[in-house]
Amino acid sequence: MASEVPAPPALPSVVPAPATSSPGPPVPVPASSGPGRPDSPFGQPQLLEDSSAWFGGNLHIVSDGDVEHGQLPRIKLYNKELEVCRKSLYVFPLTSKFRGTVIKIVMHWAFDKFILSLILLNSICLAMYIHRPDDSETIPQFNWVSDNIIDRILLGFFALELILKVIAFGFFVDSTSYMRDMWNWLDFVVVVTGIMEQLEVGGGIGFLRLFRILRPLRSLNAVPQMKVLVNTVLSSIPRLGNVSIMGIFLFLIFGILGVSLLNGIFFRSCRLTPNPVLKPLGLNGSECWYWPPTGEERLCGGEYMCKAPEPGIPSGFCGGHPEDTVEGLRPKFEGGQRGIAWCDGSEPRVIFPENEWINFDHMGSAVLLIFQCMTLEGWTDVMYRVQDAYDFWMGTAYFFLLIPVTSFFLLNVALAVVDEAREDFQDEAEEEEAAAALIADMQEKEEKVEETADASPSPARARVSSWLSAAGEEMMQNIEEADADEEQEQAVWWDVLPVRYLRSVAQNEIFTNLINFVIAANVVTMSLETFEPQVAWQDATEMLETTFLIIFSVEMVVMIGGHGPKRYVLTPSMSFDGCIVAVSVAQAISQVDGGPFTALRTLRLLRVLNKLASRWPAFRVLLKAMYQTAKSLVYWLVLFFLFLYICTLMWTTIFAREFHFNDPDSLDAPSADQGDPWCASDGDPLGLRDNRLKQDCIPRAHFDTFLWSLVTIFQIMTGENWNTIMYAGMRAKGYYYALLFVLLIVFGQILFLSLFLSMLLSKFDEVQDEMERQENEKQAAAHRPEKKMKEVGMMQSVIKAFTKDKMQVQPEPDEADPEMAQVVPQPKAQGGPKPWQVDAEEAEGEGDQDDDEPGKPYPEKPSGSADNLVDEKPALPAPKNDSGPPAPPQAPSEEEEPEPKPWPQGYAWYIFSETNPARKAANKLLNWKVEIRGDKTKVFDNFILACILVSSVGMAIDTPLRNPADPFTAAIRQADTVFAMIFAGEMAVKLLAQGLFLTEKAYLKDGWNILDGVVVIVSITDMVAAGSGGFLKTLRIMRAFRPLRVISRNENLRVVVQTMFDSLLDLFTLMVVASLFLLIFALFGVAMLSGRMHTCNGGDVADIVLIRDLHQNPDTRAIAENFTVPLCLGDDITKNSCAHGTYFNVPGQQAWQLDSAVTCGTTGSTCSSDFSHSWRRASADTPICVGRCITEDYAFKGAPSSTPPEWLCPKPLEKASELPSVCENAQSPDYIAGMSDDERRGWTYVEAMMRQLAIPCGGSMVDSSGDLVTGKTLSCAEAFCPEGASDEKKESCKLDCEKHPNFCEDACSNGPSATCESCRLECRAACECREHCEPLIKDAALCVEQGGSWDHQLSQNFDNIFNAMLTLFEISSTEGWVDVMYSAADSTEMYKQPLRDTNEVLFVLFFMVYMFFSFMFIINLSVGVIVDKFMDLKESGKGDILLTQAQTAFVASQNHLLKRKHFFDLTDLHTLPPGQRKVYDMVSSNSFTGFIMAAIALNSALMGMKIFNPPIDWWAAFLWWGMLLFFCVFTMEFFVKMYALRSAYWEDNWNKFDFFCIIVSLSGYIIQSTTSMNTSALGMFRVARLFRLLKYLKGVKKIFAALAASIPKLVNVLLILLLLLVLYSILGVSLFSTTKLGDTLDTHGNFQNFVLAFITLFRASTGEAWNELMHDLAKSPAKIFRSGDWCTMDSLFDPENDWEVLNSKCLIERPNACVPEFWMGRFMPIFYWSSYTLIVSIMVMNLVIAVILESYEDGKGAREVEIIEAAIQVWKKYDPDITLSVKSDRGIAYIFEVLEKAMADDEEDQKLSAFQRVAIGLATGNSRMSAIPMKFANTLDLPVDENGKVHFFGCIQQVLKLFSVKTNPELMDELSNVEDQIPASTAMKLKLSAYLLAKTHWKNAKDDIDRPASVQEHIAALKLQGAFRAKRKAAQIRAQQ
Repeated sequence: MASEVPAPPALPSVVPAPATSSPGPPVPVPASSGPGRPDSPFGQPQLLEDSSAWFGGNLHIVSDGDVEHGQLPRIKLYNKELEVCRKSLYVFPLTSKFRGTVIKIVMHWAFDKFILSLILLNSICLAMYIHRPDDSETIPQFNWVSDNIIDRILLGFFALELILKVIAFGFFVDSTSYMRDMWNWLDFVVVVTGIMEQLEVGGGIGFLRLFRILRPLRSLNAVPQMKVLVNTVLSSIPRLGNVSIMGIFLFLIFGILGVSLLNGIFFRSCRLTPNPVLKPLGLNGSECWYWPPTGEERLCGGEYMCKAPEPGIPSGFCGGHPEDTVEGLRPKFEGGQRGIAWCDGSEPRVIFPENEWINFDHMGSAVLLIFQCMTLEGWTDVMYRVQDAYDFWMGTAYFFLLIPVTSFFLLNVALAVVDEAREDFQDEAEEEEAAAALIADMQEKEEKVEETADASPSPARARVSSWLSAAGEEMMQNIEEADADEEQEQAVWWDVLPVRYLRSVAQNEIFTNLINFVIAANVVTMSLETFEPQVAWQDATEMLETTFLIIFSVEMVVMIGGHGPKRYVLTPSMSFDGCIVAVSVAQAISQVDGGPFTALRTLRLLRVLNKLASRWPAFRVLLKAMYQTAKSLVYWLVLFFLFLYICTLMWTTIFAREFHFNDPDSLDAPSADQGDPWCASDGDPLGLRDNRLKQDCIPRAHFDTFLWSLVTIFQIMTGENWNTIMYAGMRAKGYYYALLFVLLIVFGQILFLSLFLSMLLSKFDEVQDEMERQENEKQAAAHRPEKKMKEVGMMQSVIKAFTKDKMQVQPEPDEADPEMAQVVPQPKAQGGPKPWQVDAEEAEGEGDQDDDEPGKPYPEKPSGSADNLVDEKPALPAPKNDSGPPAPPQAPSEEEEPEPKPWPQGYAWYIFSETNPARKAANKLLNWKVEIRGDKTKVFDNFILACILVSSVGMAIDTPLRNPADPFTAAIRQADTVFAMIFAGEMAVKLLAQGLFLTEKAYLKDGWNILDGVVVIVSITDMVAAGSGGFLKTLRIMRAFRPLRVISRNENLRVVVQTMFDSLLDLFTLMVVASLFLLIFALFGVAMLSGRMHTCNGGDVADIVLIRDLHQNPDTRAIAENFTVPLCLGDDITKNSCAHGTYFNVPGQQAWQLDSAVTCGTTGSTCSSDFSHSWRRASADTPICVGRCITEDYAFKGAPSSTPPEWLCPKPLEKASELPSVCENAQSPDYIAGMSDDERRGWTYVEAMMRQLAIPCGGSMVDSSGDLVTGKTLSCAEAFCPEGASDEKKESCKLDCEKHPNFCEDACSNGPSATCESCRLECRAACECREHCEPLIKDAALCVEQGGSWDHQLSQNFDNIFNAMLTLFEISSTEGWVDVMYSAADSTEMYKQPLRDTNEVLFVLFFMVYMFFSFMFIINLSVGVIVDKFMDLKESGKGDILLTQAQTAFVASQNHLLKRKHFFDLTDLHTLPPGQRKVYDMVSSNSFTGFIMAAIALNSALMGMKIFNPPIDWWAAFLWWGMLLFFCVFTMEFFVKMYALRSAYWEDNWNKFDFFCIIVSLSGYIIQSTTSMNTSALGMFRVARLFRLLKYLKGVKKIFAALAASIPKLVNVLLILLLLLVLYSILGVSLFSTTKLGDTLDTHGNFQNFVLAFITLFRASTGEAWNELMHDLAKSPAKIFRSGDWCTMDSLFDPENDWEVLNSKCLIERPNACVPEFWMGRFMPIFYWSSYTLIVSIMVMNLVIAVILESYEDGKGAREVEIIEAAIQVWKKYDPDITLSVKSDRGIAYIFEVLEKAMADDEEDQKLSAFQRVAIGLATGNSRMSAIPMKFANTLDLPVDENGKVHFFGCIQQVLKLFSVKTNPELMDELSNVEDQIPASTAMKLKLSAYLLAKTHWKNAKDDIDRPASVQEHIAALKLQGAFRAKRKAAQIRAQQ
């Protein structure tokens, strides 16, 4: 678009851009005035001749402009007016026919569309560019065509466009020229660089190709809405400057701490020897230092000191780098290193390759590490490594502080800044739209323009519409129609009886409900699909599917007949249903699998939304808001994908074919084939191998193709494992390429997605408010006013009452509504008590009396209000005219007892009346109060609260793994019993005092009491049934809810919880919609991925032949699909089977080699002589069975229904002594020799459970002659189910195998045969013994036949609807979504090995769409719901809701003033000795302060320059001497300040901290000089000096102030978060402390004690692998045993009774219990983690975000602190000696000088200038105080002492007062009655604070001080005196005359 130019004087100066795109820089301008009108030189508009030859439309020269006034000529074309230059390129005048034609061309709408189509074509070509060609193509043909033909053609067109626009509008000189628009610069650069590339300027500039990537950005120039978004993003960048500085500031602080404390720790690892030893290299006598590592991937030196991680692995010795900061970890060379090199693999190096770049060895790597942690990716791994290598507690504290400050606060402040920029741009856009509308209206009124036919857009263009948009509009329209009481009748399409009948049926409510029910039933039947298929359900589901299809077909006929074919086709929902029905019918007739289209039937569920919305108003509001919000984000979505597209092309250009590594998992080093299209294929000279199998060296995230580049960029945008991609880029291209990924995170994730969240929240809040308003209007119109009034809250009533017309008389409380009487302030009786004299208890009521009880003078702002959730900010009453030191507050009064209530309401338990002595005693105990420091405190409640806290600490300390015989453990558990009795006593007292349920305050009427009661009953039950097992034992976990009882005893916490409860309704409606879409996606996933996410593991997978391998060899390709492995079986089935033959594994020549002359058991066989029986499956889809003793339900049912023989499957273990040992020496020969019989039985049992036998299911086979052979070998069914199956089971299995969708399908495809019969016999055998025999076919069978195992690829899968929905729920948090997508993209068929990128396009799109919908839309909408609810509650619960804006500002300013303890270091400087005065002036000067600040900055920089193992020998000495120099500087500062300030030095906390730093530094130097101790930890305190720099960074200071302000506001929310973490930690320890560790549930993250559980849960709250923790905890015993490991049945792992036995087997140190066997079993971890994620990660964490955002908004506008600081600095000018008093005239001048500084940036009226003139006159002596008008003097509520002086404290109060009212005298009266508008207790407390502060700073202040005179009285007296003198002088003159 063009640059904006000034419009003619008579019109607004801002000329908005047109609604449609403009081809060049000129902008439309109004034609209402200026030259070109009748009085202009041109007169009437001129028509340029021959202007409609080609393009239609007349080009009118409206005005010739005005050279003197800088106005350009204006033309009119296609109903648009615009300014153009007079002569473009100094050649083509405006009257030129050629230029006129060019202008018409570039202004025509078709020109824009043509250029856009070329840009689209260019974008498609760039995306199709092949960076990884096939081996047969050196240069892909398409690349050659694109580079040499298409690109040149496009460049020619773009160059032509540039030339035409330059000719039309000029190049640069005029304001409307081509280059004056920055958007055209992009076009210019793209064209010029393209020409340079084609001409090969400078020998061919390779980087110029990058500019071609920018061509798609030119599309932004044609869409105004996109330009607005881009401008928003660009304008946010400079606004983020302060946030960036704050981020750098925080990064430096944490970086300096890390570099000072943690440098070199990543080199520490476990070694087999304590020190290096010399090892000879060969015969030449050379040696090397040999220091072999243990191979354990874990650091050491801190928490971990190289203990044996598991049996069989020896423990080692911890060693580090030769320059390690800990001398004991440095390698010690015998005789010195002597220049001898390290042996290979022995040199000190980092264990984890990424730690070469992210570490604390220097500041660059430290900052990169901190930035990574800020994004919450990989931070836990770094924390665990720091814990292992440095210190557990220090590492935990460092990262627990780093994550909240950087991630929680800093990133959300960035969000607030982006939101602020968006709001500003939105406001500007709205103003421009209003101006454009005004100008258009003026043009329309002033002139009539003839419309030309050519100017109109084409009809075809006008008819283009979006079908999806129509569908959404139709759904919203249907919802609106559902709201209406009756639907207007539309004309029938054919007025005949059948049509009218069908129409009535189609509109019938019963028919609609029936169809909705059928849709739901159809979804249920689709949800029954599982893996493995339930063949028994197949007939029923097929019948139901047929029935549903018939019903939907009938519905289709009814709809077509009732509404007509035209309406049916044009209505999106109907036509969509019709397509589904038509395809379903065709599918049913042809018997063809519908594939992914079958899953689209689930979209019918969207029709249920209409019905649900019509019945549920809240759901209707949410649905409308979601739709309108999504609709408003269309342009952002387009811009997002354009950004994604550009980044994809750029990163592909830079990193294509670079991500080739020797190990793509560890990224240790680039491979030799880096730069080649594919990985090197050794042994494949012919290139026969499939390219998809040539990616072994390429990680899954790469940039070799456009599709995977797009996915990788999108993955980085979501933040999932982006750090590993950065590591790969750094490894492939270099260290500094990390900057590219950091910039992508900053601009893509932080900035761009913050804009999305800002737009979403703003639009959602706006739309939802509008929808709610409409709903309320509908309810009001529906004659339900009484219901609506009940829904209006108390604060809403207050708002209504106090926003009425000011002239309206308010009714008295007793005459008005009773509810209003509770909240409207009562008028104070004359001589009555002041607000601060009212007892706080009187305002609160007795006991637990409700806050809204009538009779209060003013409702105490509930501490549980939403404002308290944010900040319980105190308020200070405004100073009256008696503004001397306020009088001390008076004592409170007492309260009367209420009247007793009749029976039964007033009787507890129907017996105890309110006057009953026992009940009165109970009430007295509950309400017993003692006075502590002037406040009355309830003893009973606080005693119970203390008991709750102490008992919670006890529960946190106690774990199931503690030794019950330990005295401390016994004391803890005994104390728990005591607390249980105390809580039972509390419950009894409350039941006696309050009653059970009939009394007004009955016990059960409070939900928190119910929680208390449940916990107490559980505790009593546990105490009574001590030692019992089973359900009572598991019921003990309910005690973990005891910490929640704190909430019921703290009002503030109750309101935080209430906020969460209030959000639940909106969140529930949101979850309904989310669950519906989740179900749709899940059904699609089940249909496409069920059973397809398995892979072959175990053994040597590379040597296992699979079907895909045989396809690589042309000789074996024909038999690949039906290949089976010949097996040899023995007589002992426990020895498994043996593959007969070998796999010839040469790429491109894979085959199974088998000598037909060699049989099983003979010489030459690959199997031993024990395997003498040959067996081979009849076909590839003939199952082979994997026989196992362990079953899926073993942990819950014990032995299976068909019990195998004990020689094969021993009985389960029955006692703890039978458990195997897991100690270090458990595998040693000595231990095995001395093993007890019980333990030997345990090992036998474990080995049997882990055994997996690949054997025939039934033993049948087809021999070489083609005959069926049975009973030749022992089968799985015969071995594991010797008793056989029942006849009913056999018949059922027979039918199932005949209809099985996978087994025997190919074997029986040609009819009955021996192959078919053998296959079905094997299938039936597996079915009859299904609990122990798992049938496998195809690749799965080949895998197990060759010694592998067929397992799931991931913990997630889509095998059934539950697993699918759980998987989608997990990845909606972005955790693991890319791994699931990779697995899905590799999926092929059931029972077939995945092949990389087989279904890449389908599932890449599926998961990207789902992630955008769930992660970006739904999750962010939940943030919006919580933030919106929080803001609503905050506004409705504000304690200052009755205050005006001026009053609120004044109260806030007084709060800041009262927080200051002192204002000046010293006072009365004139009394100081001359030397001290000079020194004080020096230390108080800006120069000295600047010098110290510079020293702090340089000292910090020096601390950050520390390098581990520096490359320069003298570097460490340089740093040491530099630090010593700055130590001397700071020491000098201390002595100088101490001399100047004396005792006042210690009044400043920064001075105290400086002294502490000096002492610490001195101690460090002394210790370092006298000992060998490492003193780096002492330097961490010096880093805090950096905070003193904030004083000079105003923008950063504001952000830091917002952080500091958010801390007290977050207290209540953080307490709830802490309580929930404590609750879930105690629950986790109770449930999972004994659970066996796994891959993610490891030694770092587990629940073995409270501390580890708390850290694990905090980690999970940031989203770090919480789902993998859940899956590790939910592993069934069968899954653990099948993985080759074992676990202890939970019933045997009983530390309370068998602790000694378990400890002797090291099972206490290494617990390995299976999943608990109680009521929820393995579903308990799923429920535990899902609830934790929803409550903590979504609700509470988002509430924290809301508070931080609100604090930023509050801090952004709060300037009181700045004003106070400015007032202090200006006072030094007026009072150099700091006597704290000046003459009244100078005091007035001081006040207005401070106000001038404070209001310099405010746009105020001219009242300030009048004040300022008076103040300047007083300061210069040119005016007298009597000259001040009384109108202004009345605002100066300033006391004057007997010497005519004013005090500093009074002046600064006056400054704040005037600033609050913006110097408006009319508003001063509002501040006089602030104390009447604030709560009484708050006024009392703050009046005391004001009194104490005034007494401290006001000289001669006394309790009984007389009120001094005010400036008002002084000026009035001067005026009276002046008037009297003037009158007397006039009288004297008259007398003289």
